[in-house]
Amino acid sequence: IFASVLPFEVDAFQIDALKSLRNERNVIVTAPTGSGKTAAAELAIAYALTRGERVFYTTPLKALSNQKFTDFCRRFGVDNVGLSTGDSGINREAPLVVMTTEVFRNMLYDDDNLESLRGLYAVVFDEFHFMNDPQRGTVWEESLISCPMESRILALSATIANARQLKGWIDSIHGPTDVIESQFRPVPLEYYYASTHTDKNELQFVSLFRSQDAGPGSISEAKHRARLALPTSGGTRQRARKRWLLNPVLEQAIDNTHKISNVRLGRRDTQAKAARLSIVVHTLNQRNLLPAIVFVFSRSGCDLEAAALMGTFKTNKKRHKLNLITPDQAIELRKRIKMWCLENPDLNLDSKFRRGLEMGIASHHAGLLPQHKSLVESLFIAGLIKVCYATETLAAGINLPARSVVITSLSKRGDRGPERLTASALLQMAGRAGRRGMDELGTVVIARSRWRGEDPQLARQLLLSAVEPVRSRFRSTYGTAASLLRRHNSLATCKTLIDNSFGAYLLTEANPKKLDTKNHMSTEAIVQAFENEFPEFDAIAAARSYQRLSLRLADLEAAERALKDHRRRNEEQEEDLHVARAVEKARSALKHSELGKLSADKRIRALMLFDELLDGRKKKKNTPQESKEQENKELTPQWEAFVSVLGILREFGAVQGSSLTPLGGLVASLKSENELLVALCVASEPFARLASSGSTAEFAALVSTLACDVSDRKSVLLTEEDDSFFDFASSMQILGPSPRVADAVTELLMEVAAPLSDSQTARGLDFNELPVRVDDRVAGVVESFAEGASWTEVTASVALDDGDLVRLFRRTTDLLRSISNLDDTVQLREYIPAISAIKVAARNAANALDRSPVLDYIPLPTATAAEEEDAAADGIDNNPLFDDDDDDDDDDFPTALNDDIASEEEEEIINLINRQVNQ
Repeated sequence: IFASVLPFEVDAFQIDALKSLRNERNVIVTAPTGSGKTAAAELAIAYALTRGERVFYTTPLKALSNQKFTDFCRRFGVDNVGLSTGDSGINREAPLVVMTTEVFRNMLYDDDNLESLRGLYAVVFDEFHFMNDPQRGTVWEESLISCPMESRILALSATIANARQLKGWIDSIHGPTDVIESQFRPVPLEYYYASTHTDKNELQFVSLFRSQDAGPGSISEAKHRARLALPTSGGTRQRARKRWLLNPVLEQAIDNTHKISNVRLGRRDTQAKAARLSIVVHTLNQRNLLPAIVFVFSRSGCDLEAAALMGTFKTNKKRHKLNLITPDQAIELRKRIKMWCLENPDLNLDSKFRRGLEMGIASHHAGLLPQHKSLVESLFIAGLIKVCYATETLAAGINLPARSVVITSLSKRGDRGPERLTASALLQMAGRAGRRGMDELGTVVIARSRWRGEDPQLARQLLLSAVEPVRSRFRSTYGTAASLLRRHNSLATCKTLIDNSFGAYLLTEANPKKLDTKNHMSTEAIVQAFENEFPEFDAIAAARSYQRLSLRLADLEAAERALKDHRRRNEEQEEDLHVARAVEKARSALKHSELGKLSADKRIRALMLFDELLDGRKKKKNTPQESKEQENKELTPQWEAFVSVLGILREFGAVQGSSLTPLGGLVASLKSENELLVALCVASEPFARLASSGSTAEFAALVSTLACDVSDRKSVLLTEEDDSFFDFASSMQILGPSPRVADAVTELLMEVAAPLSDSQTARGLDFNELPVRVDDRVAGVVESFAEGASWTEVTASVALDDGDLVRLFRRTTDLLRSISNLDDTVQLREYIPAISAIKVAARNAANALDRSPVLDYIPLPTATAAEEEDAAADGIDNNPLFDDDDDDDDDDFPTALNDDIASEEEEEIINLINRQVNQ
C-alpha cells in the first residue's frame, strides 16, 4: 500500500528495505547509480508519515538538498516537507525535513536542537558512499556515532566493496542492521567505444564488449554472475567470460596502435586517435540517443566543447551543423530563458552561453553562477537541453535524466598531476544513462582521449574492476572536541564516542586484541570446552565446515537475487533453475550438517567458541601497572588525534580539565574549518575595533579573510604591474582592502595565526585538516560588494570564476551568521566586552552580502497543469495514506500543491514574454 505514493512499480530491494525498517532495524541499501535507491527512502517516509513520526533526509550537497526538497514537496505536499540550512530554512518543523549531512551533524552537537530530534523515526543518509570523501567523510561518521538511538538509520549508497564491514560497525554502535544489496537496473546499459582514425577522419563507434549486452548494469549481468557462481563445468564459466571480453575489432585497433607507436615515422594512417566530441554527439543524434551528458574533466573544457558544438564540424569532407531541437522546443526555450532574465534582471547571461541554451546545448560546472546552473538543470529536466557538457561533480549530485552518457577520458588532473578514474567514479557517471519509464536502454560511450595509454582495454578493465571499499575519514577538529565536551562534560564519554568511529572498528576487526582488555580463554581451555559441551562429534571440524557452507550459500543467494531482478524483464531461463537447485542443495547441506542439527543456542555457542579459537587470544591476568601500560598501547589513532587537539585547546585556554571556558564555548558554537582560529580572532582587539568603529563593509572584508580558501595555484586578481584592484563604480584605483582592514589582517596574522600555527606544528597536526588561514586576497572584492557594487563591477576585477566567487561570499555569509547567532551570555560578555557590537556588525555584514547572486533563494515548487493532471492520473491526490477524514481539507498530502491563481504582475510578465517571443 505504501508503494502507491510512487508513480512506478517498486522493486524487490525497495520493499525489503521497508520491511527491515518496520522490524526496527537499520538498513544499508547498496545498489548501482540509477537503480532507484531514493524510492526505498520514499517508502520509508510514507510509512513514517502514517505513524505521525518525523524523518530527516540528509544529502552531501546543498544543491541536491534543494532538488530533493522540491521533489518531496511535489510528492508529499508542501505542508509536510521542510528544508533546513542551519541557521534558517523553510518549514523546519515539518514531518519531513531535508538538509545537508553537515547541518544534521551540527544539530547533534547543539543542545538547543535536542527537542527537534525527539520523535524522529528515521534518518536517511543519501549518497552514503560520500563517507569515503577525504575532506568531508568524517561528517558521516560523526553523524552516525551521535545519531539518537531510538531513530532508525537508512543509508543509501552506490555499490561499495565492504558493505558487510559497515553493517558490523553500525551493528556495534546503533543496533541491528541489514544490508540490502541489488545489482538490478530498471534501464539496462550498453557500452560503446568511440575513436577516430586519421586515414578517413571517421568515427569508429562500436560495442566495447564482445557481446553488445555485456557490462555492468547490462541485460546479461545477472546471468553472467549466476553462471560464474554455479558449481558447473569450466565450459559454462568460460562461455560466460567470453561475452565480457573486449570487442575483437577494438583488440585489433590496440595492436595496430602499439605497433605504430614504436615507429617514429609519419605512418599514422591506421592509428586510433582522440575522438572529436562534436562527431560523437552527431552520431548520438543520428541514432536518436539524445539527450546526453558529456563528462569533461575541466571547466574550460566544458565551455570550449559547448562552443565547438554550436559551430560547424567536418566528417567525411562534409560540413555539418547540428540541429538538435524542434521549432516548438526553440520557442519554449526562448520563452523560458526570457522569463529567467526577467526574474534575474541583475544577472548577466553571457551571449554565447545564451545562444547555446537556445540551441539545446549547455555546460554545467562549479565555475558557473548557481542561478545559471539551476537554469541549465530545469531546461535539461524539461527535455529542452539535448547535450550538457559537465564535470564529474554532476554525477555525484543533481539527478539529470539522460538517455546517453559520454565519458571523455579515463584520467583527470589531480593535485599531483594526471590520475586514473576509480572504478566507483566511472560506474557512477555511467549510471546516469537511461531514464526510467522513457528508455529501454541507456547508452554509455567511452571516447578515446589524448592521454597516453588510454585504450579500450583500460576502459574494460576499469568497468570490471572491483569498486573501492569505504575507509574511515574520521578526524577530530577543535569544534568536534569542544562540542563533545560541552555536550557530555566527560573525557571518558568522549573517548567512548571517538572509539566508536569506523576507523576504530576496522582496527578492532583487524586486530581484536587492540581494544579488548578483557581476559580470554586459552587455546587449551577452548578445546576442552568443545569436548565437554559437544562430546558426540568433532565440534571444531563441524564448526569449520558450517562456516564454509554458510559462505557458499551466501554467494549463491546473491546470484539468485540478481536473477530475480533479471526476471522482471525476461522469461525464466535455464540459469534460474540451475541456481535455484544449487541454493536448495546448499541450504540442505547446511541444515543437515552437525551444527545445523543443533538448537540455535548450542549452534551459536559452538560458533562463538570457534571464533575465539581462530582469534588465538590467550588468557592473561594483568597487574594494575600492566593494565595501565596495556591501556597506553591500545590507544587508537583517532583518540590520539583527539588528545592532540584537546592539548591545543588547553594551551590556548579553551578547556580547563574537562570543562569549557568561555573561549571553549565560543569554539563549540562556531562553524568553520578551524573553529579555534575563528574564536581567537572574534575575541581579538582588531575584531572589536572594526565592529565598533569600522564600516559594515570593512567588517565583512575582515571576516572573509577567515573564509577564503582560494587555491594558491589560482591567480586571483586581474592585475596590472602594481597588482591592484579597480573600483569600476568610480573608476578609481584602490589597493586591495581598505587600510583599516589591512592593518587588522596584519595584527591577526602576527598575534593569532602565527602562535596557533606554531602549536599545531609542534603537535604534528595536519594543516590540510586544520588550516590556519588568514587570506586577504579577495577581501577588497568582498568590501566592494558589501558597499553596494554590482556583480558585474565586482567580477570585472577578479580572475576567479563566478561560481568560485559566489562560494567565497556564501562561506563568508555563513560565518557571519554563525557569529551573529552566538549566545550573548554573561560569561561571554565578561570574556569579550565588545561581543554585542561584534554580533550586530556580523548581522549587518551578512545582510549586506546576502543579495543576488549570493542569496541562496529556494522557491517553493508550484505544480503546472500537466503535473496536476499526472498526479490525478496516478491517484496521488486521493491517496488514503494521508487522508485524515477532514472533508474540507484541501491542503492535505499531496494536494498542498493547489492551483495558485496568477497575480496580475505574473500575468503581465507572461504576456510580455509572449509578445517578445512573437516578435
